[in-house]
Amino acid sequence: MILSLFAVLICGAVLLAGFACGCALEKAFSFDSRNSAVRFVVNTSLGLFAVSLFYFLFSACGMLKAPGIYVMLAATLAGAVSGAKFALDMLSSSFVKASSGGGKKDGKKPGANKLHMRIFAVITVSAFLCFVNALCPSVSDDWDSLAYHLAVPGLFLEHGGFYFIDSISHSNFPMFQEMLYLPAVFLGVPAGGKLLSFVFALFTVMTVCFTVSRFYSRDGAPVASLAVVSMPIFLWLATTAYIDVATGLYAALAVYFMFAYCDSGNARQLAAAGICLGIEASLKLTGLQFMLLFSLWLCADGLIAKKKFPLKEAGAMLLPAVLICAPWYIKSLIYTGNPVFPFFYGIFGGKGWNEELANVYAFKQSLFGIGHTLQGFVLTPVRMATNPELFYDQPGLYVGPVILLIFPCLCLLIQVRDRKLAGLGGVILLQYIIWFGLTHQSRYLLPMFVCSAVFIASILYSVKNIPAVRGILITVMAVSACLGIMQSGTMAFRMDRFNTAAGIMEQDEYITKYFPPYRADKYANSLKSGIKIALLGDTRGFYLKKPYVWADTSHNTAFNKEYDTPEELAENLLANGCTHAMVSFGTPGIGKRASAQGNNLRIFEAVDKGYLVRVFPDSPMDTTNVYLFKIAYPAK
Repeated sequence: MILSLFAVLICGAVLLAGFACGCALEKAFSFDSRNSAVRFVVNTSLGLFAVSLFYFLFSACGMLKAPGIYVMLAATLAGAVSGAKFALDMLSSSFVKASSGGGKKDGKKPGANKLHMRIFAVITVSAFLCFVNALCPSVSDDWDSLAYHLAVPGLFLEHGGFYFIDSISHSNFPMFQEMLYLPAVFLGVPAGGKLLSFVFALFTVMTVCFTVSRFYSRDGAPVASLAVVSMPIFLWLATTAYIDVATGLYAALAVYFMFAYCDSGNARQLAAAGICLGIEASLKLTGLQFMLLFSLWLCADGLIAKKKFPLKEAGAMLLPAVLICAPWYIKSLIYTGNPVFPFFYGIFGGKGWNEELANVYAFKQSLFGIGHTLQGFVLTPVRMATNPELFYDQPGLYVGPVILLIFPCLCLLIQVRDRKLAGLGGVILLQYIIWFGLTHQSRYLLPMFVCSAVFIASILYSVKNIPAVRGILITVMAVSACLGIMQSGTMAFRMDRFNTAAGIMEQDEYITKYFPPYRADKYANSLKSGIKIALLGDTRGFYLKKPYVWADTSHNTAFNKEYDTPEELAENLLANGCTHAMVSFGTPGIGKRASAQGNNLRIFEAVDKGYLVRVFPDSPMDTTNVYLFKIAYPAK
């Protein structure tokens, strides 16, 4: 329980620091927030870029060790105190306004909408379960969090700042959100970082709600929120340290400000949209596409509505976007020679990478989906809704009905004839086309799904004479949301997550039970300094406190070799400074002895011939567990 409270406090401090920065930005950019909830979501979301950039500067200057790290934490705490003061002032102002009548004219409270109350109940239950799951440490189902989202900030902290991590290409991705994990990881409470994904999920639900409410229909606003919650994949991502939920949030905020600009013509709204686009590109390399998509939207809107090319307006939007995301691409250029490493190797090259690795990476990404054909283009939405395992390697994570509703609603634009929705519809369609031309992982489409929630709800409540159809679609969304609730509830109660979050089960016991490498990690951490561990069959090194490398093929040039003999395997591991090897026999990466081939077979042979000497555990090997070996050459 204490650790859970500590995680909440750490996450809250980072958010309040972001809110304080956002309040300063609000004065400069006139975000035009209409109420307290909107102000808090918008100001915090946009202000967090300043907090992330602040941490970036400390990392770039090598100041993540004492005393620099303590200065960083003290500044965060000071920002949190300032943010808390702003929040209290905002709440008191809202209370005074509510007490004085707040716009009621007849003294009567409006009747509660039963549909809205039911939707609110579904969202509340979903939020509670996601909160419980997010409070728990990452285990086996949270692969990428342990491989790099949490692990890379941990490595930066151990090193004292940025450096080239030659075995982890992912460490050169933009890491806006991962920078915000630094306080939680440093203080040993990574759940404080994971909670940011949960908060971003709440902000996403609120953003689509107040966007539809402000620009289209108050009745449609809760339906937009339900559309987001109806995606089980969204609910799962909200409990991890993955950054996909945040990509949906900032895409939705960019839509909000574009809508505001279309109505007001105020270029400051474009600057705010530009901040969102810059953060989007600071989260993920695929976020760069949104600068192009929103620029096309802006140009088309200007040419159609005002009969002129909006050059100044485009500059007002793109300048802050480029300035905000540029540090990450400059960092990658400095450390690897490639601003978008490891992609476009044929154009930019890249340190610790080669054409073979680039081709392998592209091949692995191409395994998702049903093919880049015209038939695949048409059938992918249906197959994504019915066969989610084809589009993501985590089973059971359905996209939900949103993907099936997008395209019929695009057809209804002819009847609605709304300028803003036409622009948003174009962005959605173009993002799908770009995604289809690249990799077919469903979570990469989360920004499109979130924007589609705004689009679908706005269309459904703009078209007249379809109440029956609207009711059916809302019911389908509610059923899908209940499926997500069932999945979240299973994780919360059957996987001991509620007990862990509540402090009934110790976190160490929970991790040991649900993360097979953890016992070997703890043993390795107890060894004397001077060791370096080669991870084979598993890349999840977050819980290791000793130097380690990803030593499987296809990750880096140092280990991207086909070994003809177990001697070659041992020689190469030792040549790259490795003293130990942690082998995860139970993962698909290694497989079983009977079916092992190539390098996997060399691992089994190295154990048989004494090049890998088992030091943990002492129990007989069953090749379904995780073992720590000392590398010996010549063989013992």
